[in-house]
Amino acid sequence: MPTVDPVRFLKQEEAQAIDQELFDKYQFSVDQLMELAGLSCAHAVAAAYPITQENKNTNVLVISGPGNNGGDGLVCARHLSMFGYVPVIHYPKRPNKVLFEGLVIQCEKMGIDFITEMPTNEDIDTHYRCVVDAIFGFSYRSGSGVRAPFDVVLSVLKDLKETPICSIDIPSGWDVERGNIDGNDEVEFRKLVVWLEDQKIRHYKIEDRAKLKNIQLETWSSVCNDYLKAICCPFTERLSLTDWLLGYAIRLEYGDNTKQYQDVTGTKVASQRESKQTSSISNIDENNPQFKTGVRNLAKVLNIPLHEDDKITLCAVLLLVEERVSEVGIKHMENKTATKVVPLEQQELGFDTKDKTLNNAARALRLLHINELRQLQTDINNAIVSVQTLTANPKTDQRLGKVGRG
Repeated sequence: MPTVDPVRFLKQEEAQAIDQELFDKYQFSVDQLMELAGLSCAHAVAAAYPITQENKNTNVLVISGPGNNGGDGLVCARHLSMFGYVPVIHYPKRPNKVLFEGLVIQCEKMGIDFITEMPTNEDIDTHYRCVVDAIFGFSYRSGSGVRAPFDVVLSVLKDLKETPICSIDIPSGWDVERGNIDGNDEVEFRKLVVWLEDQKIRHYKIEDRAKLKNIQLETWSSVCNDYLKAICCPFTERLSLTDWLLGYAIRLEYGDNTKQYQDVTGTKVASQRESKQTSSISNIDENNPQFKTGVRNLAKVLNIPLHEDDKITLCAVLLLVEERVSEVGIKHMENKTATKVVPLEQQELGFDTKDKTLNNAARALRLLHINELRQLQTDINNAIVSVQTLTANPKTDQRLGKVGRG
């Protein structure tokens, strides 16, 4: 079967560069690109939420922002109307530009309604098949915050229980590069709390972390509150307590490794980061066919399972190579491959088959079995050490060199 490449998402600068190239090199105009984008979005909505005998709800709420993303939404609404849907547009902040005024007129001439008030989340869940989010596009900067009236709009969208949201480019309010970073993603928040406790804070013993680590637990919020009280967190509001947890983890990390961090400066960190970026595999073009073929052939030779992301496969190859060429790895392979002559006749067997050949075969099998048991014990010991390192319990963490934080 042919290999299907995984979906690759564009970074903000890449998306902006493509837009600019379409303008400069291919001489597209803004209204041309807006028409293509809106038509594509309308097709996507119709494909994802088709009008069927089982679901004849054709109402679609289109929310347009003040920029080009909002223009895409207006075009999308116009085409959805031609596909048999009944779009309703909320366009609270209209730019005073001919292009956008023309898009509004086109929608009005097609009988598409514009509403001035944002519906409540209950109204949307009751009346609409889906919402087209055309508020902010890939030029949005999360650090600038969300201003009125769109702060109210986004708060309504976040409270939707039933109605799906189809976002053009990216969900409005999200950081283009990092996604939803406002702290309201419950699953990610729970994962962060567990990771900080497991790796940095380590207030609980390993055996006492079970409930906290079970993020699917119905009573997890209560368990988390008990944990926050145990570590004396003074906050309850999500962003504040997240910030406090991160700061607390940093203080503990520094306290355990004062010598490691006492000479750290912003200049040194920036220099190290820059050197890593210049030599990092992140600069590799993973879409290059030669790269894909080379990585997959290497993985096949080294018996490494293929991952859908070729960069991850390359990381696995690098780890294996580093392990094999290190001094410890070389010694291990030398010991593993060294030939040892074992006099079978001198080995105790424990029984006698009355046949010399059978006895020698039994001795050989016994020695092989013992060797495998020894290797198994070594692997178990290595696994125990690795688990202890990962769980980072102060009682067992070999990096701390002490029991507790003291």
